[in-house]
Amino acid sequence: MPPMTTSATRSTRHTVAWSLAVTLAGLAGITLLDKLLTVRLGAVAMAQWTQLSSLGEVVAGIVGAGLTQGLVVLAAPAGAHGQQMRWLWLSIVMGLTVTAPLAALALAPGVIGGWPGDWPAAAALALARDWLTGHLDALADPALLVAVVLAGAWLGIGQMQLNALWVARGHLATSLVVGVALTLATLLAGVLAPAADLPLWLALARVLLLAAILALVWVGVREHVTSPDWRHWSRAHRAQMARFLWMGVAVGLLTPSGQMLARASVAAAHGWEAVAAMQGLWRMGGWVGGLASGLMGLWLLPRWARAEPPGLRLLLRDGLRVVVPTWVCLLAVWWWQAPLAELMFDARFVVAPAVAAGFLLGEAIRALAWIFLFGLMAARRTWAVVLTEFASLPLFATLVWLVPTASLAEVGQLYALTYVVYATSMALCFVRRSERRPPRPMTGVG
Repeated sequence: MPPMTTSATRSTRHTVAWSLAVTLAGLAGITLLDKLLTVRLGAVAMAQWTQLSSLGEVVAGIVGAGLTQGLVVLAAPAGAHGQQMRWLWLSIVMGLTVTAPLAALALAPGVIGGWPGDWPAAAALALARDWLTGHLDALADPALLVAVVLAGAWLGIGQMQLNALWVARGHLATSLVVGVALTLATLLAGVLAPAADLPLWLALARVLLLAAILALVWVGVREHVTSPDWRHWSRAHRAQMARFLWMGVAVGLLTPSGQMLARASVAAAHGWEAVAAMQGLWRMGGWVGGLASGLMGLWLLPRWARAEPPGLRLLLRDGLRVVVPTWVCLLAVWWWQAPLAELMFDARFVVAPAVAAGFLLGEAIRALAWIFLFGLMAARRTWAVVLTEFASLPLFATLVWLVPTASLAEVGQLYALTYVVYATSMALCFVRRSERRPPRPMTGVG
């Protein structure tokens, strides 16, 4: 028996190492992009680019927060290559279909043209877009940027789901190589672009790269989804994937929309410079929180999914191994916030310790909540995830809107309060689920 234990330990360490590498590469790419925008266009333009990117995340987040997790959960136990290819294509088709109406925001007046400005549909789309993004006056041709960013987010569904399949299979090295290649190609486009057209070049580069990946995915799955029994198989399995789809619709819409509305409220009260400072804190905390969520999504979610369903003891035992180091790292970020802000951005992003404390405390509590979030996903309790999501960034955006006179330090305190409510609701949902349905023994979980 000892050899088996040693083998399992090595496998776990191997998975954790690759999960860290994949997550670090993604975070490094975001940070380098922020630095490039800050150096070439300034802090306000960087803040407005993140606001625009969140609009794309409304489209991508529907899939990333739902169907991506669903593909990992459903494909992980299925070993057959053909079955996994079918799960992959089913999730892509469902994602493209559901997010297509949101991508139609690109058809709003001034983006592509051709719609009479007094058409009710055109006016409604333009109003929704402008309400979410705010006045992006530091970016050239923001209407065209909206169209290209949305197109990239929609086409990126193929790459997102392909990456989820690699995670389910444990092929994290492939995920790392492809992710780094995409990041480097995007950054190269940004370096070569004229300063005024930098955001547009970044968005166009992603559109071309992601469209190519989607075409390659189709080549790979074609033989498995053109057979006579494909329609019967997809109808028989669609409901299982749909449970994660509706979770993604809620989470994917609420999270980036909450971020955008919070930024818009802070911009209205304090200006875009304050938004840039807040975004800088989110990015610094996001480095640590991203590692935590990456480990949970890449390592623990497939592990917990195989537990069918995971129990509270397993969740806390595994989850705290990720969360406790996360808290230590967040404390270090708070202590060295000033030099980190200057390294990642510039001196304009340095804030008072009291301001940083509120936002980073919120990130610490959020990391604790993720234990129960991924536990609920692994247990396929998707409706609990949907309901508790209203207590995260949508609640924060509401609080900021209700207290327009709040200082930036008080906004940070509202952020921490939001995640106290969120973590509590997540924990209660999971505990109640455990009481109603006792977990199975943890045999075979490695």
